[in-house]
Amino acid sequence: MLAAWPLSRKPNWVEHVNAPQTRSEVVAVRRSVQRGSPFGDESWSARAVRRLKLESTTRPRGRPQTEQNWFLTPFLRLFFAPDTFSSPAYADAP
Repeated sequence: MLAAWPLSRKPNWVEHVNAPQTRSEVVAVRRSVQRGSPFGDESWSARAVRRLKLESTTRPRGRPQTEQNWFLTPFLRLFFAPDTFSSPAYADAP
């Protein structure tokens, strides 16, 4: 050992470190590595993201998806029944 630990270790530290990771832990670590986002509990990660200006690493990649049926202008809505579309944007169609 090069230097003493700054904090005391927990009694079962070796077993804890060598324990297998759960599927969700593996997914979280991979996402963090792939996106370059902080890895840790939510409150710590949120503080690190703000402090280090890493907001882009927590947002979904790519452009935002457009709303389905975007091609329907108010004029075209006149020709379709309101229940044809499940989007709330078309709920007020005549």
